[in-house]
Amino acid sequence: MGLADISSPSLPQSVKAARDRLLGSVTLPATDNTSPLLRTKEAAARVGLAEATLEKLRCLGGGPPYFKVSRKRVVYDAAELDLWARSQRFASTSDVGSPRS
Repeated sequence: MGLADISSPSLPQSVKAARDRLLGSVTLPATDNTSPLLRTKEAAARVGLAEATLEKLRCLGGGPPYFKVSRKRVVYDAAELDLWARSQRFASTSDVGSPRS
């Protein structure tokens, strides 16, 4: 079971407790509280990037928003990841740096 599957209301109590400990006080955006949380590997596959690229974007900026739920654990909200990917649309190579809506 991945992080993407832990938002189900039918989870056993022990799994819910583990989820709550893992996520702590993380709250999802008010627009979509049912969106799954994806680990870096799953998030990279969803947007077609390498894991290392997402890791580099976390350091340099310009990447999708993420949650740091523990010292070593980073997760991405699937809905925000999709919004970020759609914001990376350009009309031509000369437009890079100014995404089109």
